[in-house]
Amino acid sequence: MLVIHTGHGIAFAFAGVSTQKTKSGEVVHTRHQVKKDTFRWTPVFVVAGALFAMAILLMHVFPEERRLILVGLYSIPSHVFVTPFPQEPAVLYGAKYYSPWLVTAVMTAGGCLSAKLDYLFLTPVLTRDSVRAKFATSGLYQKLLTFFRLSPFWLLTIVNYAPIPLSPFKLLCIAEGYPLWKYEASLLVGRAPKYYTLALLGYVLQPPTSALITLVIVVVVLWFGHKMSRGFRAGVKRRHDGACSFTSHPLTEFSHESQSHCA
Repeated sequence: MLVIHTGHGIAFAFAGVSTQKTKSGEVVHTRHQVKKDTFRWTPVFVVAGALFAMAILLMHVFPEERRLILVGLYSIPSHVFVTPFPQEPAVLYGAKYYSPWLVTAVMTAGGCLSAKLDYLFLTPVLTRDSVRAKFATSGLYQKLLTFFRLSPFWLLTIVNYAPIPLSPFKLLCIAEGYPLWKYEASLLVGRAPKYYTLALLGYVLQPPTSALITLVIVVVVLWFGHKMSRGFRAGVKRRHDGACSFTSHPLTEFSHESQSHCA
């Protein structure tokens, strides 16, 4: 099987797998070629649009709770697999207007929903043989996997509480089939006390909203700037390596000279 069965048809479509039933009643999954952009991004945009529309509707129905609804909406993209959005400003903002317990509950619920979406969309991708071949055999991945298997739940709990990047461990959970409910349980145990502490801090300090918005913008800009810089350097390296591999070919007229330039 190329795909872990998730019980959702959208996951199979996302992975480019069609399901058919034979005359004998046997279910057969067939891999087919699809346009990657459509199947990777269309479901994501559909879900994002539905969540945004639901938030708008809730703000119209409960206008006095619009700030809490915004916090809940923001909590979802701030918890996805790779995100530039920091969670702390949302907690501090919500605590200015609502009880720390309520803000903690909303942020944690957003994190659990985000985990569900990550599992739904990334499981078909990370379980493909062609994709796994790019990371599963690396020494770093194997070392991290060995460390992860010692005590996955408590390791995830510590990572969720401490200021440690969660993305590598979430990749491990999805790629290795770690149960979603256990992942969400570790998120609840680790993030709830963290968010409650931050919410208490926000309730006491009452930080200016403008400062929190500025902090989010700065973090997002720095994140995208770092990604663009890495992409630019990688592109320059690929062009350089490509030029060297071409000019240093044994059949190239100036092979020895080109090798001296590429050294």
